[in-house]
Amino acid sequence: TNTASGLALLSLSLVPATPPARAPRVEQAAALAPLAALALAGLTLAEYAFGVDLHIDQLLARDAIVPESARFPNRMSPNAGFGIVTCGLALLVVRRPGRAWALAAHALAAVVVALGFAALLGYLYDAAVLYQPTQFIRISPFTAAGLVLVSVGTMLLRRETGVMRLLSSEDAAGFLARRLLALSVVAPVILGWLWLEAQRLRLYTPSGGTAMLVITVIGTFGGVVVLLALAVERMDARRRAVEDDLRRTGELSSALSRAATVREVVDSAVRLGLPALGATFGCVLLNEGGRLRLAQTSGYTDAEVGTF
Repeated sequence: TNTASGLALLSLSLVPATPPARAPRVEQAAALAPLAALALAGLTLAEYAFGVDLHIDQLLARDAIVPESARFPNRMSPNAGFGIVTCGLALLVVRRPGRAWALAAHALAAVVVALGFAALLGYLYDAAVLYQPTQFIRISPFTAAGLVLVSVGTMLLRRETGVMRLLSSEDAAGFLARRLLALSVVAPVILGWLWLEAQRLRLYTPSGGTAMLVITVIGTFGGVVVLLALAVERMDARRRAVEDDLRRTGELSSALSRAATVREVVDSAVRLGLPALGATFGCVLLNEGGRLRLAQTSGYTDAEVGTF
């Protein structure tokens, strides 16, 4: 119960991050929320460290007596308490001005992300050592997921610093970093799970399974490289197109600024304006005394011009 309360308090501190929804009372509550979570988790860790019972574990709800919780009924686990304390410290310093504070908050949040992600992998792969190293130290998958989400939210509060600056940037580096990070996390997790499931079903021998895993990893990451290369190629093509548009626009503006006669304006519009618009055909009509006169064309044959 206290774990859920700690996660709720940490989440509350993320609420006023986006203006204009700020309100003094909400901001005050958000500032006090990580302190309350820190106190709750810190007192729990003190109970473990000094072997005392501060009678805070069953204030809100009583726990059923089962072998796992008989010694510490309804008590927050030490690894969950460590995660809440670390995340609370990150939330306390993340809004302080200065790059050093932001980097410190990111480092603390990254530790919690690693702790929670390792626990989730332990549940996925049935590796108890990752979420329950001893009999009385076990973090639940819900707690692990909550800690990961709150930690990522903490890092997003200062996107202008550190790794988050790279991941949120709109340049080629950010484009590649976002996709490579997602693929480097998702692909190994899925491949590992598939490999374990096939192993449980005894679909292959250990040597054959290792060879299949290597082949799958090579194929997966080879495909990732190709997809990223194609994406970068498309980005580069768009960049070149934008640069060409800017160059044509500059040439057209320069030519029009130098034009001294109607003839020169018409010539610049057809010669430089059509490419700037990406047009293949075009013509300029002049209004002379209420009548339209065809001044110049581009892309049309003489026969087509004769039908105008």
